[in-house]
Amino acid sequence: MAADQGMPVSPDAAVDARVQTILEGQEFPALSRQIRQVMSLSEEDDASFRAVADTVLNDYALTLKVLRTVNSVHYNRSGTPILSVTRALLLLGTRTVRSLAASLLLLEHYERQSPALRQLMLLSMVSACQARELAVEIRYADPEEAYLCGMFRNLGEVLLASHFPEDYARVQAEMAERAEPGDVVVRRLGFRFEDLGAAVARYWGMRIVGEAMLTAGAGSTLRAL
Repeated sequence: MAADQGMPVSPDAAVDARVQTILEGQEFPALSRQIRQVMSLSEEDDASFRAVADTVLNDYALTLKVLRTVNSVHYNRSGTPILSVTRALLLLGTRTVRSLAASLLLLEHYERQSPALRQLMLLSMVSACQARELAVEIRYADPEEAYLCGMFRNLGEVLLASHFPEDYARVQAEMAERAEPGDVVVRRLGFRFEDLGAAVARYWGMRIVGEAMLTAGAGSTLRAL
């Protein structure tokens, strides 16, 4: 129900109600479990490295993405093709592969659902790539962190479009009619897209991603990127 209907509720309560509904969906718990497993993998744990390798090798799309990434100009300056997934993992590191896996899980889950969602996922990929390139340009300590934050930047809008399509359609229609649409989302829903995205990002174990979405968060550089 929209926030401007019935008794007013606090933004936190409105977000919690939406998150609870999303978590009760048929497919979402499986996606959440996969993403939380990926994000829990340790950078320096040998067992985690083997787990990442197994995850990659068992997923054709992820294997291709890892090999494309490691053979890009950014990672492979020698130009010699790298065809071994194990070598690719060693060169990229667990953190990079973890970011790739999390982003691919999100893409595969949502991009096939509707044309509107495919467009939002394309925006997510563009944002992720631009954030990483800017991070490299300014010598930010962890470009893959910037990539992950860029990838999930519009997570709240993706979640609303997928799980609450009627509310999303009303918001989009009203925003299209207004010269200054900024307050439409809050008035209609009781919270911003970013509030919903940050809540789910934290649930997935992506604390820094959630903070980068919010004005009051700690990740000011990541927010700027």
